[in-house]
Parts: sequence; C-alpha cells; structure tokens
Amino acid sequence: VLAEGASVAAGAEVVAQRILDVLGTPFEITGSDTPLVVTASIGIAEDGRATPDELLRDADIALYQAKAAGKKCAVVFVPAMQGAVDDTRHLEMDLNVALEANQFFLLYQPTFDLSSGSFTGVEALLRWRHPTRGVIQPDDFIPALEASGLIMPVGRWVLEEACRQGAAWQRQGHHVTVSINVSAKQLERDQIVVDVHDALTNSGFDPSLCVLELTETTLMQNVDDTVGRLTLLKALGVRVA
Repeated sequence: VLAEGASVAAGAEVVAQRILDVLGTPFEITGSDTPLVVTASIGIAEDGRATPDELLRDADIALYQAKAAGKKCAVVFVPAMQGAVDDTRHLEMDLNVALEANQFFLLYQPTFDLSSGSFTGVEALLRWRHPTRGVIQPDDFIPALEASGLIMPVGRWVLEEACRQGAAWQRQGHHVTVSINVSAKQLERDQIVVDVHDALTNSGFDPSLCVLELTETTLMQNVDDTVGRLTLLKALGVRVA
C-alpha cells in the first residue's frame, strides 16, 4: 500500500488501522456456512529513503516485527530494527560452519523426583560456543537453526552425542535416563525415526533409558503425522515425554 498526500498527513498508523478494521469484518463465501475473517500484520516505512527498494526493505523488516508482536498489529520501522536483522543474518552465517567446527556441545542437567528427592536422570541441553561471542544460549540460536533448516543435521548430532554419553554411563554401571529435546521441524519428517534408530544402534544405548521430549506446540503442528511418527519411535523402545 502506497499512501500519499492527505493520507500521509493523517499519519501512516491511521491508514494501517483503517486497513486492519476493514479486514477484521467477517464476510461470507457463497456455499459456506462459516464466516471468514482476515487478519494482517503491517510494517510501515515512511519517507526519507533514497530509493523505492529501500522503502520496501524497511517496511518488510517492520512487517516481521509486527508478526512477532501478534496478529492485527502495525509496526513502524526504526533504524534499530536493521541492526537486529543484520545480527540475525550474521548469526545464521556463523551457524553454517558451527557443526563442522565442533562448536556445539551438550550440558546435562540433572532431574529429581520431587516427592523423594531422588536423582532420576538428566536432560541434554544444547549450547553453542561461538568463537567470538562466547557461549550462546539456545533461545538465541535455535530459531535461526529452524528457519535455515540446519536444525536437521544439528538435531541428528544431538541425538548421537546424547546417546553416546548415555551408553558410556551405562557401561560404567550407571543406568541413567537421558532426555533429548526434539523440535517440530525434526518431527515433520520420517527421517527422525531413522536418526533415533541409528543413534541407539551405533552407541549401544538402552532405548528404555532414552526419553524424547516434545513441547505441546510440537505435537499440535501436525497431529496426524505426529501421532504416526511417535508410534514408530515408541516401537524402537524409547519413551516420549
């Protein structure tokens, strides 16, 4: 939407709100009993750009900020947003070499039974030791892994490394359950069943000690396919939490 003249004088936010109000009115489609509602996320870039491309670029950056803020929302571009986009782009570029450079590692957080206080197992937590930024927490790089598709090879490495460590403890006489987080992206593909099978087989880890942890969001993204893959995973002997 390109607004000029009186529309701009009234304020771009006013124009955006009018668009949101119009789209928010339910409408009917012939032959359907269910009224439809359209929602929108709107990014706004105002004048002062050297080229039309720059105006569109900044509006697009603001659009993604609006999407992150929720539906039916309009956000005006500010220069700080460009810095955040650049940081994310650089992070994604660094992630491309992180696996080959052995920059990922796992921490094992102990879990306890609240009623007895007894030790019940560990949860494998992924961390990234960046060569210049130091240790980066998963909330700061997992979204970039998923957006780039790198979550598949990295998730496979996590499975292999966690099972290898669990098998090492097992050989020492410590039968410790190891919980491993599985992302929605991994569960979208049948490859997850192969990856879990290979990690267990190659390491010799007891499947009954392997717990795959899934969030509610992961489960609900594609219920039918998820249930089918979970059935195959449980057939391998692992547990699902």
